[in-house]
Amino acid sequence: MKHLLFLLISFTAFAQNKAIKIEIDSVTSFDSIPTERIYTIKYHIENLTDKPISFIANTQNLIPINTGSQRHNGYYKLFEEQKPIDMNTIFTNKLFKSKKEYKFYDDKTAEEVEKIAMEEFVKNHWDETNKDLMKSIIMMQPKETKNFTVKLYWNKERYRKEDEFEFYIEEKATHYIEFAVNLLLEEFKEKLTEEEYSAIINDKTFIKGWYTSNKVPIDFSE
Repeated sequence: MKHLLFLLISFTAFAQNKAIKIEIDSVTSFDSIPTERIYTIKYHIENLTDKPISFIANTQNLIPINTGSQRHNGYYKLFEEQKPIDMNTIFTNKLFKSKKEYKFYDDKTAEEVEKIAMEEFVKNHWDETNKDLMKSIIMMQPKETKNFTVKLYWNKERYRKEDEFEFYIEEKATHYIEFAVNLLLEEFKEKLTEEEYSAIINDKTFIKGWYTSNKVPIDFSE
């Protein structure tokens, strides 16, 4: 009984000590071209405390939650009904800026597009990661709310295959999306200069922790 009481007290204290709240406000979509649907997702982060806070989170470049939890990106998680969709290639951050660019990617699979994006990313991995980390520092005043908008792109392919895993996005099922952030500090030491890391780690306004948003519907129908 004592152990149960301790767990309940610990859980209550943890819930009460949440520093921020993430909430998805709206999800809208339209088909920009026959093979691409653009989702515009508006959400906000609220500082629940009476003190200034800081944290490192890329609020614009969201990645699948099952790609790993040691990044500063925001994460998204998809559901079909109440079952998680454990696929990494449903969405892409790629926006076709011209017909020429669209034609280049049009005959490629989602896996090929992801491979091209990864090859471009690793060319200047440390420098780009460092710059992105520093740009991703968010500072919030007491009780402040910041609003964000992110776009995700679906190529409207329903059948997905990753290694031995296969999945088909059911047209008539109800789908949901939720966001999460894993606010880290020490894990970024090797990705920052000595001066940058020292300044961040000694700044008492920086917070850590795992935070999850509400779950809202997202349209995968025809």
